[in-house]
Amino acid sequence: MIRSALIIGAIAFIYMLVTNVAQIACAPFLAVIFGLMAGALAVVFDKPQMVNKAVVSGALAGLISSIGATVGTVAGLAIRIFGIFGPNTFATIIPGLNYTQSDVNAGIFAVFCCCICTTFVLMAAFGALGGFLGFQYKNRKPAVPPAPPSV
Repeated sequence: MIRSALIIGAIAFIYMLVTNVAQIACAPFLAVIFGLMAGALAVVFDKPQMVNKAVVSGALAGLISSIGATVGTVAGLAIRIFGIFGPNTFATIIPGLNYTQSDVNAGIFAVFCCCICTTFVLMAAFGALGGFLGFQYKNRKPAVPPAPPSV
């Protein structure tokens, strides 16, 4: 579980950083994909014998790897907000309204919190699903060939 979480967390950090600098809307979809990958990889490394252990292992792997994704998300959003657009750009989105700097900072903080919570929840939930699906795939029964017709 720890190995899969570290591998997926490092990959998720890089992808979330690049994605949040380029386009914020893609980050939740990547969280779903990385959660599934973390759960399935946890089943490969841990080899659980029961489905509930696979689900818990996958959920924990998704939750631990979401830390790397969260750091990448925050870094990507910070680069996007402060490096590319500038924090005062958000104060001029709706002309005619006067925003103070504290209003802008509160809005930026709210965006960070929403992205962080979304990443944690999606990666943990889909990590559990990935653990379940990985366990089902690993323990599937081979198909029995049909009996030849008797003459």
